[in-house]
Amino acid sequence: MNIERGTMSDERFKRYEPVLRFIKRVADAEGVVVNLVRLHDHKAGSCGVDAEADMEEYSIDLCGAWDRATALHEIAHLVVIDNATRHHTRAWAVKVMELNEKYLPAARAERANRRIALDHNKARHLYRQRTGKRIPRNVANIAW
Repeated sequence: MNIERGTMSDERFKRYEPVLRFIKRVADAEGVVVNLVRLHDHKAGSCGVDAEADMEEYSIDLCGAWDRATALHEIAHLVVIDNATRHHTRAWAVKVMELNEKYLPAARAERANRRIALDHNKARHLYRQRTGKRIPRNVANIAW
């Protein structure tokens, strides 16, 4: 796995080192190809997203996000490549929830899966199946 950090300072790069090791460990364990991780050296969300996976070049861009749940979200995109929609399909939701439950502590996985269900309507039913808890429909993300 190659890392592209541009002009990022060593001090700022150190914040990313734990999540980069985590991405490598999960990718190796899951048999996922991650050719490149690009680190953006600016304020989180400046790109419009905190992270993004490129399914053609098998890369992940991290824009201010160095948490494990975000990394698993993007790895799930590389596992479940849907070139037709390139977004948050039901298959992606299943995979990201599985990865969260496998690689995050239980309480953190619960929070991450709840966030997925709140942000992506295709994940609401899966969350309810897994936990028995209802998630309100997120009208802002119906298109997702």
